[in-house]
Amino acid sequence: MTVVGRARLAYVSRMRTFVLALLIMTAGCTTNPQYQGDVVIGAFSFNATVTQQSCAFDDGGSFGLDGGGFAFVGVLSYDTAKQELFLDTDSDPKDDHVGSLTGRNFVLTTSAQRVTVCNYPVNMEETIQGQLLDITGGCASLLLDGGLPDGGGAEPLDGGVKDLTPSLVCATVVDVSQATIDGGQPCPGCTLSYSLVGTLQTGGGAP
Repeated sequence: MTVVGRARLAYVSRMRTFVLALLIMTAGCTTNPQYQGDVVIGAFSFNATVTQQSCAFDDGGSFGLDGGGFAFVGVLSYDTAKQELFLDTDSDPKDDHVGSLTGRNFVLTTSAQRVTVCNYPVNMEETIQGQLLDITGGCASLLLDGGLPDGGGAEPLDGGVKDLTPSLVCATVVDVSQATIDGGQPCPGCTLSYSLVGTLQTGGGAP
């Protein structure tokens, strides 16, 4: 097997434990997945592109397979009683990203351990922040200052989350590890950032 092939296999194994690096979908999925909450917003095809990289990992590569990003499928769902938003990338609710939704604006978080060049695991905290939109033109149509074009609908929804019919997700992803010491060996903190674009899958339903 080529070096590239070995790197790809290592990358897939690593991402099974780090849900956002989404080739996790290659792992076995349940036939009838159960998503958290009472509203399934939709299944989205995501593409993540690295925008900042100061992390040096020793568990299968620095970041995406092509050196700059990766693609995955995720399902967004919502619990109206708890007012919590969920992102499921592997049909396993135990490792969902969890967060909040205000109008069309959301924040999701999770954490996982990664092995760095320091040769011991460090905890990575991941935050996804963005908007659920029903605009045309893609994320490039957003204003340069991070706002929405006229009619973008960033205001709270009178009818609640069930009024959401998003076809597009525009977000940023930031992974951060803090400086740590293990056995007297210091490991510097680092940051890994992505831009994230998600498009509603044909039919709009969850798999």
